[in-house]
Order: sequence, then structure tokens, then C-alpha cells
Amino acid sequence: MQTFLVAPFSEGLDREVEPWLLPEDAFVEMQNAFLRRGVLQKRPGYAELANGGEGGAPITQSRVVDAGGVGSYAELPVMGIFNYIDSNEDKKLCVLDTRNFNLYNTTTNRLDYVTHSSGTTYNGTDEDYWSAANYTVVNTSTSTRTPILVFTNNVDVPQYFDGTNTEDLNNAAAFNYQEPTASIGGDLQAARLCFFYGDRLIFLNVKQDGFRYPNRCLYTPLFNSVAVGGNSLALDFSDKNAGIVDAATNDEILGADFLAGDLIVFFKETGPWALKVTTDRFFPFRWEKLGPKGVSRCDSGTSVSSYFGEVTAAGILGIISTDGNTVGRVDNKLPFFTRDDINPSKFQYCYAIESERYRQRWLAYPSTTSSEDSSDKILVNGVDDNTWSVYDLPIHCFGNYHDAAFDQVWDELTKPWDSYGGKWDSYTEFEKSLSVIGGAYDGYVFKMDTEDNDGQTDITGISQANPAVVTVANHRLNTGDIVKIYDVSGMTEINELQSQVTVVNATSFQLNEIDSTTFSAYTSGGFFERAIPFNVKTKPLNPWIKEGRKAVLHWVDFRVDASQLTTCNVEFFTDERGLPYTLPDQQNSAITGEDGGITAPSGDISFFLKDAPVLPGTVSIDVGGSETITDNGYQTLSGDVAATGNINYKSGLVRIFGSVASSAVTSSYTEDNSTMTLIFKDESGREQNWYRVYVNTVARSHQVRLFQERVDERVRIHAIGFAMSPAGSIEGGN
Repeated sequence: MQTFLVAPFSEGLDREVEPWLLPEDAFVEMQNAFLRRGVLQKRPGYAELANGGEGGAPITQSRVVDAGGVGSYAELPVMGIFNYIDSNEDKKLCVLDTRNFNLYNTTTNRLDYVTHSSGTTYNGTDEDYWSAANYTVVNTSTSTRTPILVFTNNVDVPQYFDGTNTEDLNNAAAFNYQEPTASIGGDLQAARLCFFYGDRLIFLNVKQDGFRYPNRCLYTPLFNSVAVGGNSLALDFSDKNAGIVDAATNDEILGADFLAGDLIVFFKETGPWALKVTTDRFFPFRWEKLGPKGVSRCDSGTSVSSYFGEVTAAGILGIISTDGNTVGRVDNKLPFFTRDDINPSKFQYCYAIESERYRQRWLAYPSTTSSEDSSDKILVNGVDDNTWSVYDLPIHCFGNYHDAAFDQVWDELTKPWDSYGGKWDSYTEFEKSLSVIGGAYDGYVFKMDTEDNDGQTDITGISQANPAVVTVANHRLNTGDIVKIYDVSGMTEINELQSQVTVVNATSFQLNEIDSTTFSAYTSGGFFERAIPFNVKTKPLNPWIKEGRKAVLHWVDFRVDASQLTTCNVEFFTDERGLPYTLPDQQNSAITGEDGGITAPSGDISFFLKDAPVLPGTVSIDVGGSETITDNGYQTLSGDVAATGNINYKSGLVRIFGSVASSAVTSSYTEDNSTMTLIFKDESGREQNWYRVYVNTVARSHQVRLFQERVDERVRIHAIGFAMSPAGSIEGGN
């Protein structure tokens, strides 16, 4: 017998070759999980960004508001999240949907509607994402410099925000806006992208005088240039130093991002080009094609993202990347993901961003199993070791936000460190830490990677019924989700309870496992959080398969973070079958060898508790009247038993599964959906611990599935050890 230790984890989700040929630490399923520094862990949750109040009335939803103000929700798709940089160089978060512009108020912790000077709204659809750039202009009457945020959606006339109001850019008379002359295309009516680049404001893929120029870069004079009469030229497209430069292709510009000193621009068919700054003030930009045509196709402009020395983009043919010189695919571990997992008719909804906290690239995408016109999952790429996984998160667009963080140095502390409530390893404690903000299709705005669970939501009522019914402003749950209740007043018996839910409507849901008939009446307060469904499955494992031999899996050891709270379910599979195997439920039954469904020779036998944890001593087994075995509060009960014997136990709270732990190389099993539960608990105070699950099954290959959907229970797995030995020939069936 040999132990094959899988640690540290470094492969992640891998579909590059046939499953049995994958590296030993590869996973064929990774849902709501990721690898970080060799550790397998459940993804973090998210929290609503803004839920402040006004006049004593709380806002229980973090959503974009319309002209009606606080509590008047537009319920439209979030289409852009940007930071406006004011004259003090402070960053202010701006959130846009298809019609409205909101500003995040850090004092009141809410989203405030920003008025358009002419009272108009915008005309984009759920495909017309906003692009934005910070720029500085000069007021011609006061000569004062004003920072503005220019934003455009490829439909409306480009807009700007001056810190107070929004306005059409072509109405910026105070900043001496002048339309482009006919010689360079005429009036600017729309643009797909805008950037501050080469000390100029540039627009890409523009519409001018009714004509679309999909390959064009339109640029202003230098932002600090001034005309002879003293007027600013920063927005004067009629000046001789403004102009256009068209790429040598009829292809369409979709997206762009910065890489070092260049702007990398992705075209739909021809892939990445570099827009480079020159030293010629009359021709300040030039185009340079990167890589071959065809293999570098891009099908979503908002999938373009720069991180870790590369710019990546997603296309139906794959996820491509360039370092400014070479172009190639970065998704070789998932060669058919963009073809098989992303809905080809909805590729335009893909949206990418980088997560600094865990050094990851995220790509929100609409899956082939979703009927919605928006993204419902996120493909996660860990850039340090090129690992992949998938999160179940319905996010329509992303942005970044600079937190107002703890910025004191050690010598400035006047109180003990513990009194500040911070953590040394907390990313958000760094000054100006960069957080990912997610915008949903229904106007919600979330701060990502913040919590152990998903979406804290305030409760407005709970019924005294069986099952209990919870009322909220908008729960955003699906039937089958698991939630936990906190901080309820009146009906305090329900606090800290978890339950699967059944959705009644948009504002209420049933707690399927909670009978609140005898509970005290609900009076006020409380909130719930949703559990994150963690699920991973290993590759089919058999070290002797190339020799044509089967393998015995004797047991599996798990090295995990110890916790008083966490459990994790385990299932075992053979020969890449779709259903797991476990030994049959032994509740009120007898072990009688093969007749009872298990081979039980004399020797050591263990029983695994389902629906654990249990307190030590609450379950005991009387084996054939010869001895009583009492559990130790962990996941097993062990003892020396005869070949046959009746099992009796003192608990109706758990179910017991039997498993032979002897020198026998075979044991029969029944295929069903039963699971075993590991309890990540260590009363000795150790941070990590080993847990063993006995299996003793012969097969051509073995797989392990770990899954969990519990609130407030983190999962961190450091290693998996497989105790195995070779068995008979695969062809001979022995």
C-alpha cells in the first residue's frame, strides 16, 4: 500500500486532455472554489455596497436610483462603474445604468441621483456598456482648471460629469468645446470607447455626421494647450492639433486597455492592435498590428482587461492574450470553454476585471444553461499559477473602488493594535486598497470578495407558521438556496438557524426546515445571508492504470483548517460514473456480510455520521451484544466487531454508514446519493488537522467530490492523501 499525497494544489480546473491523463492535483469540477498559494478554498461572498438612509428612513437595498431619489429604484441593468477624480485627487465612485447616473455618497452610505443639466436621460440598451475617462479642462471665463469624467456608450452623444451635474459633451461651451471639422469627419455623435492617452482625450470607433468609422481614433489637442486668444484647446476638435488616425483595416474596434505605455486595442476579427504614441506633434498616434489574423478574434469589448503584464480578451475561439509583442491563448487548460460553456448568442455580455485581493482575472459570462440576457457565472483565473475555476455569481458589469482604509503607520498608533478591530492579513486594511464592485442586471451594486457568505439582506417580517415565511424588500434568492437568520428582535428563537428556502415571490420566501408556530412574535430587525455552494471533484485517480491494473482505495486523508463551525460533505465515485457510491444506510439494520450489502469480516470497522456534528457520547453502537462503541464527537466510531451483528444506537438525529477497514481488497457497495460528513473540528486548539475516511473499494479509477452549502462555514483544504494499492487486471476484471 502506498500513500499518494496531493499537495500543494496548483492545477485547478483542467480539461486539456482526457481526465485520466490530467495531473494528479487537477480537478474536473471547481464550483465556487479557488486555489491560492496551494490551498483549496471556498470563494468569498459579497455585500451590498450602499444601504444608508435619509431622514431616519433606512434603505434596505443597494440599487441605482432614478430622478425620484432615495428609495426610487430604476431596476435597470448596471452598465458602468467608474471613479471620478476631483480637484483634490480624491476618487468618487460613479455608477450608471442604461438611463441614470449615480454618485456613491460615503457620508450617508447611499447612491445619489445626479441630475443631467438638460433633464434628459440616456438611450442605451443592456448591451451598450459605458466607457469613461478622467480629463482636465479649463473654464474659458474663469481660467480655472476643472476635472471632468467623460463617458460614452456608443449610442448617445458623449457625456461629462463635472462633480455636480452631467451634461452632453457638445454643450460644454464653458470649456470651449468645438466639433470636429468636416475634413476629419464632422460632428461627433457617438463613440464606443474613450481614454485619456498621450495627454489627449481620444475616442475609438466613432460615429460622425451620420457615418460610422469603426476603425477610427479621434483625438483632441494636448489637454493643457491654449489658443492665442487664451481659450483652452482641451476640447477643441476643430484645432489643427486635433485629428484622426484610422487603422489599416475595415474591422470594428470592440475594446481596449493599457499595457505599459501603449493602448492595446482589440478588433472583432483581427484581434489586438497597439495604438502607440509618436514624437510627431502633427501625427501623435500610429497603429501597429499584433499577432496573426483569425486566431485572436474578440467577441466582447468588455472582456478586454489588462493585468499582470498582459491584456486579455474573450472570443468564441478562446481567451487570448498579448504582452505587446506576441499573441496567444491563455486558456489551454480549458480549450473548449468559450465554445461549450458560454452562450454564443450572448457573448456581448461578457465582462472582465482584475481582482487585486487574490491576484485573479475574472470574466463574467452568460452560461449555456441560462435563459437570461446577462451573465450568471464568472470564470476565475489565478494569475500566479494559471489556475481556473467557476463562480456562480450573476454580475452584469464590474468596476473598481478605492477604499478609505486604515492609513496610519506604526509610530502613529496611540492605542493597542487590537482596539482598532483590524487584521494584519486583511487586504482591505491597506491604504487605498482596490476592491472589485459588481453591478447586477436589476440595478443592485455589490462589493465583492468581502464576506464569508453572500448578500446580507434586511428582514421586515417573519410569520408564526409551519414553515416560517420571511418578508424582505427584495430577496434575490432561488428555491433551494440555504440561508441563515441573524439579529431578529421578538422572534429570537429563529436567530442563528439555517434552512433551505422555497421562493414565494420577489419579497417573501419559506424557511422549509423551520416551524415557527410556537416561536415568539416577530417585532423588528434582523437580516439573512445566503450560503455559498462549494463543490469540487478530483480527476479519476489510479497510479497503475498505464500498467493495465485496477487500484484499491483503502482510505483518504484530508488536511484542513480546524474550526468549531465547519463541516464538509464527501462522496466517492468509481470508473467516472455519474452517481456516487457509499455503503448503504445501516439505520436499524444488521451487518450480515454480502446479504446486508457490505463485506464485514472480523476486524476494524468504522461508522460515519451523517448530519454531523454531534456531541461526544450522543451515539453508541451495541455490536452483537458483545461491546458498546461510543463516538468521540468527530466523524467516526470504531471498534473490533464480529462478522455479523445487529446495530443499535442511541440517537435519532444521525444516520450511520458502515465501512470496512481491514485487509480485504473488496467490499460491495450500493450506488446512491448518500454522503459522508467531515467535521473540521479540533478541540486541542491546532489550526490544522488530518481527517481520515475509510473506503476499501476496488475500481479502474477513483474520484472524490467535496461539497458544502452552509452559512458561516469556511472551507480551506491543504492536502488530500490517497492510500492505495494495485489490484487485478482491468481487462480480466479481477
